[in-house]
Amino acid sequence: MTFPVCCDRLQNSVNPVRWIAIIGLLLAALALGGCSAVRLGYNNAQPLTYWWLDRYFDFDTPQAERVRADLQTLHDWHRSEALPRVAGMLQTLRLGAPNDTTPEQLCSLYTAFRSDAAATLDRLVPTLADISPTLTDAQLAHIAQMFDQRNQKWRTEWLDGTPAQRAERRIKGMVKRVQWFYGDLAPEQVAVIQEHVNASTVDFQAVYDERLARQKDALQTLRAVRDNGAITPAEREAALHALLARAITPPDPAVRAAWARWSVQTCTGVAALHNRTTEAQRARLADNLQTYEDDARALVAQR
Repeated sequence: MTFPVCCDRLQNSVNPVRWIAIIGLLLAALALGGCSAVRLGYNNAQPLTYWWLDRYFDFDTPQAERVRADLQTLHDWHRSEALPRVAGMLQTLRLGAPNDTTPEQLCSLYTAFRSDAAATLDRLVPTLADISPTLTDAQLAHIAQMFDQRNQKWRTEWLDGTPAQRAERRIKGMVKRVQWFYGDLAPEQVAVIQEHVNASTVDFQAVYDERLARQKDALQTLRAVRDNGAITPAEREAALHALLARAITPPDPAVRAAWARWSVQTCTGVAALHNRTTEAQRARLADNLQTYEDDARALVAQR
C-alpha cells in the first residue's frame, strides 16, 4: 500500500522542485480539500498558476499574453495526459489502504509524482525560453526580491527557534496533515511521529544553503540567456532545460545522497505510522482517496 501523506511538510521542504513550483497543476489534481474545492481549483489552475508566476516575474503585457496562452495549452495537456495517471495512482492507493505498507512503496509513489511534476514543468521551458530575452533588470530584481521573501518565511518555519521548538512545529504540522486523512490519532500514534522527527538527520541549514544555490543558479541562468545576443533559440531552451534538470537532480553527489537519505527516512516514518493505524482509520483513508479519485476522473471527463 502507498498513500499521499508521504509527501508531508518534511518531504516538501527538501523537494528540489518546490522552488519553481509550477506543479500547482498537479497538486490541484491530488486535492487537499472537499470535492467541490478540488474541481473548482483544478478548473481554475490556469489563472491561479499565472497569478503565482506573475508574482515572481511581474510580466508586461506581451509576456502575459504568451504565458496565459501557454498555460492553457499546458492545462489541456495535463487534463488529457497526466490526470488519468493521477486517477490510476489514487485508485492503487485506495485499494491498498487497508493493508500495511513499506518505505519502498512510499518512496516509489513519491518518485512517480515527482516524475509527473517534472514533466509538467518541462513543458513550460519553451515559454520561458521565448520570454527570457525580454526580461528586464527590474523583473530579475523582482524575482530576487520574491526569493528573499520566501526564504524569510522558510527560515521562520524550519530554522528559527531552539531544536526543541523546531521539532515541535514539525510534529504539530505532521499530526495535522495525517489527521486530515485518518482522523484523530491515539497518543501512541502521535508518539510514532515524535519518534520519526527526533530520529531525523535532516540538516535544515544544508537544505537552506542548497535552496539559495538553486535560486542563484536560476537568476544567473536567466540573466545569461537574456544577455547573450549570439545564443540561438534552441541553445536558450537547452540552457533552461539544463537549469530545470539541475533543480530536480542536484549536480553535487553529496547533496543527492543527502536528499535520498532524508527521503528514505521520511518514507520509513510514514510507513511505521500507517502500520500502526486501526481498521477504522484505514477505512477513512480509503474514503478520502475515493473522493480524490472520483474528482480526478470527473475532471478528465470534462475535457
